[in-house]
Formats: sequence, structure tokens, C-alpha cells
Amino acid sequence: MHYFLSNLNTLFRSLFVSAVVLMFPASDYLPAAMNDTGHQQVIYITLISNQSYVVGRDNPATGLFRSYDNGMTWEHSGWNNIRAFSMDVAPETDGRTILIASGNGVLKTDDNGETWRLMTGWQITEVLDIAIDPHNSDNVYIATAYGPNRSTDGGENWELIDAGVDQRYCSVIHIDPDNPAHIYLGGEGGLYRSVNGGESWTVITAENMGVRTIAQHPAAGNVILIGTENDGIFRSDDRGETWRQINNGLRPDPIYTVTFHPHDPDIAFAGGWESGVYKTTNGGASWMRHTHGFENTTVMTLAVDPVNPDILFAGMYRGGLYKSSNGGTVWNHAGIGVADVWSITFR
Repeated sequence: MHYFLSNLNTLFRSLFVSAVVLMFPASDYLPAAMNDTGHQQVIYITLISNQSYVVGRDNPATGLFRSYDNGMTWEHSGWNNIRAFSMDVAPETDGRTILIASGNGVLKTDDNGETWRLMTGWQITEVLDIAIDPHNSDNVYIATAYGPNRSTDGGENWELIDAGVDQRYCSVIHIDPDNPAHIYLGGEGGLYRSVNGGESWTVITAENMGVRTIAQHPAAGNVILIGTENDGIFRSDDRGETWRQINNGLRPDPIYTVTFHPHDPDIAFAGGWESGVYKTTNGGASWMRHTHGFENTTVMTLAVDPVNPDILFAGMYRGGLYKSSNGGTVWNHAGIGVADVWSITFR
């Protein structure tokens, strides 16, 4: 069971929509948080399956959800019942332009979710991650089960960019915000890096390592963490030139998500197969496991609130959404039923 996510083709065939309703907290709204640009902060989550959905109810089972009140309530946006793996927002559009990576392909809205278009044809499916160039939103990159692709016109047209990628199955892609020509791609073949906008790729870790997640510190961009299928967590302090394994305190299970404290590159969080949440405060020299609230739950995604870093959200495999208000020590269920939450994004 430990490697049930190593091939999402198998997972797709096994997933199905079943039973109970989406659960939304009935609490009063909190004042809207503001992000670093002074705009209202929005939290986005993507779902690929929801076993708490009742067939015949009006509530959508899966897709893109967002919250404008710090996760107290959630609204669905876009097409119903799609397998939504990740999303990104064009930075200069104040949230109007959103792209979703889904099992169907790439979906796009230019009007804050009022209308959506499918931007890919039959040849591009099983899109597992998406990244928009933070300096030029015409440049969009996707990781798919069949290799990386690029669009230079906002998603209207796509090209396969796999020169140097030996293993086509790719599950995560990340653009260096300080130099958007530098792109990191993770998958079955290891961690690849392009220094020319995806024209060519070079593997910069051990081949066939099985990279599941990439995190670059938002303030100290030289620091990068990767989580792997079989080898735990690695850290680089020189933008991927060299790596060291930092597994002290981790169990020997797949790591599906890593994320940083926004102000301190030595504080980070990780999660994976039946792991709970791991936390390090010393750059990965040691990790402490926190499971108070969800013992032995598989953690698919983590996100730290950039406005209040004591607040974290965790998306679970068949567990919905959890929230911690004390830096990851104690967790409480935060709605979204018994769903597979695949990504969490603050904007």
C-alpha cells in the first residue's frame, strides 16, 4: 500500500464518487486577511475525489473550492466533479485569471470563475501540476503523466518540452520566481532542472529517485526541499547544485508534501503516507512528528498562512481538510467532508 500513489493511472481507475455530504463549518465569518500586496487573501483547494458526497445532491463532489474568510466557509468554482490536482493564478490579474490542472486537461477562467474553458485537446490529459511564470503569465508550464508541456500564449497552444527527460511521468513542476527561466520538474526520473525555460532538462538528483514535491523558500530562494517516494527529504542550499538527505526523525514512508515557514528557511513542514505532519525548526537536522487530531492519516498537501504563519492547513487522502492554529502541534477537522484534497494555495 505504501506506493499506491506512485502511478496515478492506477489511482484514477480505483477512485469513485460515493457517499455523505460536503461539510461546511457554520461559524460566523472572520475579518478577511490581507496578503502581502494589500489585497484580500483567498485560499484555494483542489479535490480529486470525495467519498462524503451524496449522489443526487446539488453540492459538487470535486474540483476547485475557495474561501474568502480564512477557511471558515468554502465555495465551489468552475466545473463540477473534475479531478482537480492543482491550480495557479496569473499574478497581475488580481485573481481573475485562474488555471486548473485536472485529469481532463487544463481549465482556464479570465473572469474569476464565472466562465471556464478547456484549453487542451485529447493529446494532453492527466495534468498533475501547473505553474504560471510570475513575471509573464503568458508562459505556463504543466507536468503530466506523459511529460512536461509549455504554453507561451496563456494556454491557447501547447508543446511537449521533454528534451533530456528520460522518464515521462512527471507529477510536480516549479518555477524559480527569481529567475523564471529556471524550472524544476519532479517525477519518476528524479528532479530535473531547466535553465532555458524548458528547452532542455538535466537531472540534478539521483536518477529514478521518484520526486513527489518541491518547495523553494519564498524569501531565501537558494533553499529548496524535495520530498521523494522512497528516499525521504533532501535539502539544497544552492538552488539545486548540491543536495543532502535530511531524514532524522522521519519514518521510511513516501513524502508527498513539503512547505516552508514564510520567514524562516530553517522551519519547514512535511507529510506523506500515514505520517501525520512532520516539523523541523533546525533546517532538517531533525524532524518531530505531530499527529494530534489525525493519527496515521495520509497527508497529501500542506500550506502555511503567509499572513499568520501559526496557521496551517493540511489536505488529506480520504480525510478532507485539517487546520492548525498553533504552528502544527494540534489539528482539527476544517470541513470538505471525506475528500482527497490535492493542493492548497494562498493568494
